Amino acid sequence: MKELKQKHLFTKKEFLLTPKSIRVICKSIKEDLEYTIKYDQLGFDIVKRHDKTAILPAIFLSFFFLLDLYLLVDALIHRERTAIVVMWLLSAVFFGVITGLAFYQTNKNRVYLTGGAKVLSLLRAKPSEAEVDLFIEATLKAIRTYHRNKFAGINSYQP
Repeated sequence: MKELKQKHLFTKKEFLLTPKSIRVICKSIKEDLEYTIKYDQLGFDIVKRHDKTAILPAIFLSFFFLLDLYLLVDALIHRERTAIVVMWLLSAVFFGVITGLAFYQTNKNRVYLTGGAKVLSLLRAKPSEAEVDLFIEATLKAIRTYHRNKFAGINSYQP
């Protein structure tokens, strides 16, 4: 596998294996970034990380979402004015979207390829764990091939 494409919310990353480096293309709402990481700068260590960062804010926001749903149902049962029902409906939609995004951000599985001067960071489950594992294996194979070609060659000018 010479190419890996990952999408997460509004960010798209593309990793391309070339003979001497990995070309990384990142596109998001706020920037477009393109850079290369030479195989000399990468190592062979694999670190897997599972972040559970936003669980408390997600629970807190879900409380507001449930409160808005309760107030919406209460306004419908007591036949409140249309403006009040619309207000609680829009509020419930707003907090529902924010809560959904917070729960979506809670668990981030990442894989880091470390051991050198630079670190390559990949999402573990995007597009799938098997594809990410295949890309990591292809990357490690490309690094080994690059090192073998660079350092195992015998130069004619060496004594």
